[in-house]
Amino acid sequence: MSAYSLVPGFDAVYKVMDNTASVMLRSESPTKVESAAIGPARVAFVWLPPKGPKRRWRPQPTFISQEPLNFSTSDVDDGSRLYEFAIEDVFPPFGIVKEDCSGLLVAPAVCFSISRGPSIWAILLHSGWTPPKPQMPVSELSSSSEPDAAKALIGLGDSGAVVGEVHVPQEGFDRVRLVMRRELGAFSSEQLLGEVEKGSTKTLLWLPILRDFGTVLICEADSKLGQFSGLLQQLGAEVTTTSLYKANLTQDFVICDGPGMSYHLCLVGEKEGRYDVLDQAPVSLAGSPQGLS
Repeated sequence: MSAYSLVPGFDAVYKVMDNTASVMLRSESPTKVESAAIGPARVAFVWLPPKGPKRRWRPQPTFISQEPLNFSTSDVDDGSRLYEFAIEDVFPPFGIVKEDCSGLLVAPAVCFSISRGPSIWAILLHSGWTPPKPQMPVSELSSSSEPDAAKALIGLGDSGAVVGEVHVPQEGFDRVRLVMRRELGAFSSEQLLGEVEKGSTKTLLWLPILRDFGTVLICEADSKLGQFSGLLQQLGAEVTTTSLYKANLTQDFVICDGPGMSYHLCLVGEKEGRYDVLDQAPVSLAGSPQGLS
C-alpha cells in the first residue's frame, strides 16, 4: 500500500500485521532528519488570513499525544534515502471536511523534523477491520407526550444499522425529518436520513460511513488545497471546482466515522417552511477507544 503525497520528492509504502503498521518513507534526496515523533494526530484543514489578494488554505497537524520515534535510515544508489519505522495500535482514521474544504481528521501519524526545512508528516489512512456498531440509549424520539405526537421508534437492525420507524400524524406538521448530526472539534455536519409527509409512516436507516483506505498521506504546513482535493476525490467526494489554491465540495464529506466523533439522532419537524428540532438522543459507537477527540 502506497502514498498520496502533497510534498514533492516524498513517497511511502506500508503494510499492516497484528495491528502494527510497518512503514517505509522515501525521500528523493538525502534529507537530514533531526528528530521524529509518533502518536495519534489531529489534522485541521483551515483557511488563514490572506497574504495579498488570495485566501490561504493549509493543513495544520498536531499530536494528541506523542513519544519519540526510533527509525532506521538507509541510502539507495539512486541518491534517495529510506526511513523505516513501525506504528503500533493502528486505528481507522475519522473526520469531517466541510464544503469549503475546512475540516478535521484524526489518524495515527509520524512527524519528521527536517534540518533547514518544514516538518514532514506521514499520516496513516488504514481501513478498519470490523464496522463500528451503533448504540442507542433511547427507544423513541417524540415531539411531545401526547398520543398523536410525531414520533420515531428507534431500534438496531441485524446489520448494526440504526432503524427509525417515523410516524407523522395528519395534523401538526407538514413533514418530519430524521437527521444524524456529527460533531468533531469545531466542525459539525448533518446527514439527512429521510423525511416523512404528514399522515404517513416510513422506516429510515443509518449506518456509519466507512472508507476503503490503503495509503499514507504525506503533507507539510505548506501543502496546497488543489493537491488535497485530489485525495478527497479518490475517497469519493464530489469536487465542483479545483485549482492549486481553490476547491469546493458539493456537500460536506465524512472521511470516515469512528472513535472520538460525537453523534446525535434528531427528529426535526417542518411547519409552514420552518424547521425545528423536536427531540434528539446521543448515539455512540461500541468499542470506540477514548481520548482521540
